Amino acid sequence: MSAFWEDGDQLNLIATFLDARSIASLSCTCCFIRDNLRDACQLRWLAEVRGLDPQQIGCVAHLEIAEAMAELETSISFSYGSLELEQEALPSIQRVTDMLRRHQDLSISIEAHCGLEAQARFAEHFTRRRALAVRRAMEECAGGGEGAEALRGRIHTRAWGNSRPVVWAHGEDPGAANRRVEIYLRHGQLEIPKRRPLAAYARPPGVPAPSEEADTPETEAAAAKGAAFDADEDIEDEADWGYSSRQQVM
Repeated sequence: MSAFWEDGDQLNLIATFLDARSIASLSCTCCFIRDNLRDACQLRWLAEVRGLDPQQIGCVAHLEIAEAMAELETSISFSYGSLELEQEALPSIQRVTDMLRRHQDLSISIEAHCGLEAQARFAEHFTRRRALAVRRAMEECAGGGEGAEALRGRIHTRAWGNSRPVVWAHGEDPGAANRRVEIYLRHGQLEIPKRRPLAAYARPPGVPAPSEEADTPETEAAAAKGAAFDADEDIEDEADWGYSSRQQVM
């Protein structure tokens, strides 16, 4: 696809030399850019030029968010049996927090998982704590206090336990990919990154993939409702649950 506007040469230069955040900022003050980026087809062309999925782009803000997220690591890994964030995750968390502060209509879902070693009784509780670790890091990146308060209501958390493994493997190294917290950003109809279909998750040998009917928005909504929790609720101490997190929940 090529630019088809009357002023295509100028817009080609803009697409080549300006990042999406600069284009979004200019669209607020420059009539030339604003008038030429109203049409969805024009935005999709600009998305293709920048190597983004054109079907996800519905406005200039989507362009900025999609380009920023393409440069970030949205799956945060955890060590075996750990609730502690690795230092290398902090830059991505800071940048996601900055986007939340810049776009007041942007929301985020923090979704935590653990390894197959986790006993069913403890898995959801443990992944709640991982999700909260990421949420609290974001609140700290926002400066705490009033900065963190401004983000409340736009940061949502889910605890999936070990119900959605990406590999069917046990142990510290083979099952490392399952110990993760995934970050999804939503702006209107845009959600980045795209979610895996239910059939893409790992399952025991011989167990068939879910049918296409199972992978519906209604099923996703029901599952999400069961896994969501209020991040402000009290989390019991490990002693109250009678387990050692490292020994029983990975």
